[in-house]
Amino acid sequence: MGVLVLLSRTTQAQGIHVTDTLNYLRYIVSNKQQFIGQSFSVLKDSLKINIKYFCPFGAYHFDQSKETDTEFAFNYSQNLEDFYLTYPSLNIIWQQPLNLPNARQIFRSLVNSNVAWNTKAYQHYANAIIKDITVVE
Repeated sequence: MGVLVLLSRTTQAQGIHVTDTLNYLRYIVSNKQQFIGQSFSVLKDSLKINIKYFCPFGAYHFDQSKETDTEFAFNYSQNLEDFYLTYPSLNIIWQQPLNLPNARQIFRSLVNSNVAWNTKAYQHYANAIIKDITVVE
């Protein structure tokens, strides 16, 4: 199933023009089997849109040091009134939990400097193995 998606905000990366982020992310999820069991870098390198924001989560109430999943968004605004623009996004569940305090430290340092994604954030996730991928609408 090929896809050239049309609709909302326009994003351009890697020479491919994606105009409907939600449909593109649904396409990624419909083909998630090619990414499950692979490192995040495989998914990141195949994306036709750039990550602009991430938010780490820990689902274990008994161990707040474990990052079980992370939301990756493709639009970002420092203005809280425009925060809804971070949706739609991808939620990645990790095969093995990552270091949540480290992710939160990276997140805070980026947001405090008006940036929401950079090489340091990417390095935190690059080798993490994907267990599942969902769309957050």
